[in-house]
Amino acid sequence: MLQLGRLSSAAALIAVVTSSAGFAAAQPAGAPPAPGPVGAPVEPAAVPPAPPEQPPAPPPPAPFAPAQQPAPPPPPMAPPPMFWQPTYAPAPAAPPAEAQRPGIGKAGIPTSQRGGLRLELSAVGDGDDDVSGGSMLIAPSIPLAERTFLDVRLPLGFATGFVLGNPSVNLRHVVRANRSVFVTLGGGLGLPLLDDDTQDRRFFEVPNVARGLYDFHEFYPFSVPLRFGAGVEAHVGELLILRLNGDLTAMFNYGDNDEPEVAFQHAGEIQLGHTFGGGLRVQGVALPTFESTGVRSSFEGDLYQLAIEPYFAYEGELLFARVGLLLPVDEALGPPFSQSFAFRLATGFRID
Repeated sequence: MLQLGRLSSAAALIAVVTSSAGFAAAQPAGAPPAPGPVGAPVEPAAVPPAPPEQPPAPPPPAPFAPAQQPAPPPPPMAPPPMFWQPTYAPAPAAPPAEAQRPGIGKAGIPTSQRGGLRLELSAVGDGDDDVSGGSMLIAPSIPLAERTFLDVRLPLGFATGFVLGNPSVNLRHVVRANRSVFVTLGGGLGLPLLDDDTQDRRFFEVPNVARGLYDFHEFYPFSVPLRFGAGVEAHVGELLILRLNGDLTAMFNYGDNDEPEVAFQHAGEIQLGHTFGGGLRVQGVALPTFESTGVRSSFEGDLYQLAIEPYFAYEGELLFARVGLLLPVDEALGPPFSQSFAFRLATGFRID
């Protein structure tokens, strides 16, 4: 009985082992292992190996870039100047050109101050409306340098005949104070051509009357005139022009007139318009030493002469013209139309 019991126990153990092996073979791949018999040790599940590490992806190709050119070599170093060699700083850059304003020429000065040739004619009329004579002026103006001019004045008078006055040579320079104000400075020396042969008063008085005694020294005999002058011209806005002029003339006399004389003349103009314009001129001539002169003259004792002149003007790029009516205001030449008046014409061309 004891052996039979041992055989039964052995057969039962073999049956359990056989059934466990069959069950394990029946499990699918990857399934967790079936639990063993109670009390059997549990083995840890096998961990599958990690996949191999992949290398990083290469960066995307860069866009095409041209090959950089090598920098040019630096210029050779010049040796420093020796003590006898001057050093020159670079010239400053020129300012930008500004737009040309009306009434201003290409040289940057008023068109009335440009060079050229000027012809003037003044014809005198008396209270009976008769023309009794007058004066002419030929005045070339030659540019010498920037805004500097050589002005030559050749005065001619006519009454019963023609007479050459005292010509003069003058220098004139225009200073640009700003873009609309201009200052003129100058002076000149006259040649004494009026003498005994032209002592007849008609030869030098009538031309002076035609000008209202302005530029008196050009028709005054026995004198060497020396003149200094200054002027200002201002352009206000787009149409208005203002002008002021003043001249001081010393007349160093000789011959029959040994007394030096002095004349101070001044004028102011207001003009509206540039190419075509019109305005009014007011002029005065002071003769402080003419209370008594060494030359017989109708102007002796007349220490101041005032006159006005309304005028019209045309100022082109090349040609110009101006017409006016000179009206003496006070004695000895005025009042207007009762004593004298003068028709005035000026024309010519401009150059820079």
